Amino acid sequence: MSPRVRTAARAAFALATVTLLTATHWPGIKIDGPVPRPDMWIHAFTYAVWTGLLLVSGLVGPPSLIRSAGLAVIVGVAFGSFDELTQPLFTRTADVTDLLADAIGATLGAALVLALSRRADASLAPREPPAPV
Repeated sequence: MSPRVRTAARAAFALATVTLLTATHWPGIKIDGPVPRPDMWIHAFTYAVWTGLLLVSGLVGPPSLIRSAGLAVIVGVAFGSFDELTQPLFTRTADVTDLLADAIGATLGAALVLALSRRADASLAPREPPAPV
């Protein structure tokens, strides 16, 4: 991963963190949608993006390592827990199903970045010349 990509991912990660905390702690937000509990989809998508940015940023290690992806998921779930536990301080409700959606999203985001990083690494690896006939 190039330093420019890591720097951009770190800036996007910081912005995503501030946006996420603002949105989840803003009093009185109600989300209606075409499916039951649309907030679950939003939680999963948001944490997939957040965890993906964390992994691409290199803050938990190289994004192509399973260890880094696992650590990103752990950090994502821990951040989701912090997010849920602090919501009652802002007249919001902490919900374990929200945390479950956060964990699913974090796992999916890390898995996607891990797969794409490994694919990119494989495409950049030097290829052996064909064996002489």
